[in-house]
Amino acid sequence: MKVILIGESNRYTQVVTAILQRGLSPRSIVQHLTPRDVNVFDKHSIEGLISRKDIVIYAEAQSTLPKGLKQGRSNLMHGLAIQLLQQCARCVYVIRGMRAQSYFKYLKLLRLPFTPLLLSQSLLESSSTAHSVQEFDSMNHSYITAYLQYYAQYLQYITLGLVRVKLDSEQYDITLLKLASLIKMTINDMSNKAVRLSIVDGCLVKKGVESAGHFIFKVTEDSDNKVTLLTALVNFKPQLPWWVYRLTQAPLHAMVMYGFQFYLRKKQAKSR
Repeated sequence: MKVILIGESNRYTQVVTAILQRGLSPRSIVQHLTPRDVNVFDKHSIEGLISRKDIVIYAEAQSTLPKGLKQGRSNLMHGLAIQLLQQCARCVYVIRGMRAQSYFKYLKLLRLPFTPLLLSQSLLESSSTAHSVQEFDSMNHSYITAYLQYYAQYLQYITLGLVRVKLDSEQYDITLLKLASLIKMTINDMSNKAVRLSIVDGCLVKKGVESAGHFIFKVTEDSDNKVTLLTALVNFKPQLPWWVYRLTQAPLHAMVMYGFQFYLRKKQAKSR
């Protein structure tokens, strides 16, 4: 059996790793992956390190999430990461912190040496990557294609027709005046309830990178038939200089997604 602990390298994860190594059978393998080893927002990164036979323990902490600018509630980001892990592993367990008293009790019991973290200059700097997650509840459509079309209509509506979306079975291309592609995405992993758009090109997208990010739409429905829409822009690498992006495009994206909620409410009110 292989158990994989995902979380930042610190005294807390040292405790958890030591507990696992002492509590499991000698044949069991315990592996610790840090955010530098695995990007929990990137399914391909997860699949390269985790198999369907593995058990994953996810340390739900801000430091476990990928580096970069983050917009949205942290619980939504962790929820997205856990869902992606569940698609790749046999099962996923989540740990949500430890009281200080118990924490130092374990340190004393296990006699773990203190290992100071060595922060390189690259870690202290921003990764120039953005993540933005939103949740819209009480929706009236459970099919993902409806929200892809609504988002395309919404972008055209708020820009007075300057921005349009070319949407077909293979691509989702956001263009300006039909002259330039702002963000070009290909449609991957599409089902009735979820779709992952891979960002491949565009004026707003950084050139020369292996992956410029993904835009995810996901619909969930509970036992009371309550529909919730999750949108997530993850691992996005902008073309603009990072400080310019943080002051311009990043807050603009947040406002656009905030307004999308009201656009959907308006659509729902008209359909009743």
